[in-house]
Amino acid sequence: MGGKEFIIGAELLYDGRTKVFHRSIVVQGNKIVEVSSKKYRPSVSGIVTPAFIDPHSHIGMERQGEPAGESEVDDSINPFSPLHDPVNSIYFDDRALSEAVDFGVLYSCVLPGSGNILGGQAKVIRNFARNRQSAVIRECGFKMALGYNPRSATTWKGARPTTRMGTCALLENYFLEILRKEEQARIQKEKAVFDLPDHENVRHLDLIQRTYDLALPKEQWAVLKLLNGETSAKVHVHKADDALYLIDLKTRFNLNVTAEHACDIGEVEIFNALAKNNIPVVYGPV
Repeated sequence: MGGKEFIIGAELLYDGRTKVFHRSIVVQGNKIVEVSSKKYRPSVSGIVTPAFIDPHSHIGMERQGEPAGESEVDDSINPFSPLHDPVNSIYFDDRALSEAVDFGVLYSCVLPGSGNILGGQAKVIRNFARNRQSAVIRECGFKMALGYNPRSATTWKGARPTTRMGTCALLENYFLEILRKEEQARIQKEKAVFDLPDHENVRHLDLIQRTYDLALPKEQWAVLKLLNGETSAKVHVHKADDALYLIDLKTRFNLNVTAEHACDIGEVEIFNALAKNNIPVVYGPV
C-alpha cells in the first residue's frame, strides 16, 4: 500500500445507520485502509460522518454575491435542450463551492433551472475539485420541469407555453415525435435488410445501419435513452396536480423519474401515490 498515511481519530463515528465511539481511521493515499479500535496517534480528531450529497443543485452556475443578470442557470434559446451540459456553466471559483465543502457537502448533482421543459443534463460533481477537469463523477439523466416555471418564460426563444396544459402538450408531442421518427427509421432499416440479396456483403449492412443512425439528430437519440428506460429525469414539480400528472406521464411513456422540490404539496395521499408508482422525491429546499 503506497501513499502518505493520514490517521483520523474519530471521537464519534457515524456511518449513516449506527454510531460508535473512539475509532481510528487510517488513510493511505486516497483510500481508507483500516477502521478499528486500535490506538494510534491521530493527525486530526473529531466527529466523523459520511459526506453529504446535494441531490439538486445549481451551485457554481450563478456565483454567490454576483448580480442575478450573470446567472447561467437557465438558457433561454430552446425549451427542449437535452444536450446542454451544466458543467459548461459552472464557475469553479464560486465561493459557494468551498463553503459547501466546509459544511460537509462534498458532492452535488448540478442541473439546469426549470424555465425550460427539458433544460439539459444532470451531472454529479466534486465540490472540492479545482476545476472542471477533475470535477465530474457521472451523468445523472436529464432535468425536466412541470408547473408554473416553464409557462412563466414566455419572453424566451422558441415555442413557449403560456399554460400548464401547453407545457404538457408540448412535452408529450416532443416525446411522440421522437418515438415516431425512430420507429419509422427502424422499419426502413428492417425492410432494407430483408430486401438484401443473400450474396450482399457486410458493407451494405454497415450502410443500412449508418442510415438508421442518421435518421435522428444527436439530441433526439439522447432523449430516446430516457424513453427506452436507459436513463432518468429529475422533474421539477411543486403542486399536487403536477405530481399527479408526472405519475400519468411516467405510466404512459414508462419513464424513470424523480419528483424534485414538491414543496407545495401538503396531502399525504399525493406522496403515497408517488411512492406507489416508484417515483422518489427530492424534497426541498428546506
